[in-house]
Amino acid sequence: MEITDYQPFFLIYSKGVGMNWFTKSPQHLNGKPIDLAIGDPKDRAPEKFRKELCKALKDPKVDRYSPKTGHPDLCHAILEDYARENSVCLEPSHDICITSGAWSSLVACLNVLGKPKGKVGYFDPCFFGIPQIVRAAGMIPCPIPLDAIRGSDADLNHFFQELVVFIHVDPHNPTGYVFTSINHHAIANACHKNNVRVISDRVYKHIYADQKPESFLTYDKTALEVWSFSKSFRMAGWRLGCILGKGHWMQEVREHWSATENGICVATQLAAIPLITGRVGLESFRQEIISRRQCLNTGLTQLGFRADSSPDLATNFVWAGIPRVFQSSTDAAQQLSNFGVLSMPGEKCGEFGQGFLRFALNYPPEILDIAITRIASAIDRYCKEAA
Repeated sequence: MEITDYQPFFLIYSKGVGMNWFTKSPQHLNGKPIDLAIGDPKDRAPEKFRKELCKALKDPKVDRYSPKTGHPDLCHAILEDYARENSVCLEPSHDICITSGAWSSLVACLNVLGKPKGKVGYFDPCFFGIPQIVRAAGMIPCPIPLDAIRGSDADLNHFFQELVVFIHVDPHNPTGYVFTSINHHAIANACHKNNVRVISDRVYKHIYADQKPESFLTYDKTALEVWSFSKSFRMAGWRLGCILGKGHWMQEVREHWSATENGICVATQLAAIPLITGRVGLESFRQEIISRRQCLNTGLTQLGFRADSSPDLATNFVWAGIPRVFQSSTDAAQQLSNFGVLSMPGEKCGEFGQGFLRFALNYPPEILDIAITRIASAIDRYCKEAA
């Protein structure tokens, strides 16, 4: 990461006017907003990817049609990594489909079921896009309180009785919760008893702290799993992901994708292969996110937010209960926005997100410190105006 990416913030901070500048009214803010609303880290993709991309562009093969379900070399590399990481053995010829990312992958998995008005469950609070994805497939979103996973199998069964599909996001967006083996068994048992299919969304599988996430394919051999390069390798703009799994459902997904999509850019696929085989930058970025989480958690807690300090949290988000001074999450997000910090109101993550804000760990600790200072000024101004 180059410091020039954040030069406007460092100039403000280094000139010694930071504290006074942040206490001025919103119309006097001269710096750019610090966007912690959408999970899109402002870190560059690995330099290795750019070098490989330049090399791939010289290969005449990139000018030819892309294989609809993915370049064989990339499929092979991803599945070899899965075997090493999860002891899950899949065949490159029919157990994987290269896609443009997790969103399109989830839609494809639902579309092939042909279950209009079928109910799709997921834990709430949730990634705000899941209800949209479910509706795009003509199905009905059915949020399940995340606390249900802490109950007995019978309690979980109650929520799964009418479902057709369950979308299992692990690590969990927005809370950062990493599901345990006991949790996975409970979900798998409930799905088996109620004939519910599972789509496992693992886009945050490389962004964890103490507890390493497990593949749900080891608990349910009929499930499909979705993964993306976006979070692991900071490649959100390159639109590259995959669907993995065995059986008839996976074959239907591959056929559907082949009939409705043109395939992913060959050069992008070829350039991504060394990232997987060499696990380029995964550990350093994982440690960076841990550092960012600690920084933001500490600052928010000092300002009256309720931020979980558990060492088991994952994803690139901090999920924090708002200080009692604010009337709602939307109110809190608006006040922070007025002072140049963008966050996501918990209400956008579902009914059980009320009273929380989601902060994306998009910047290094230096910038997060500035965000904390701005948030402190927002709270101070809000309290003075409310008095």
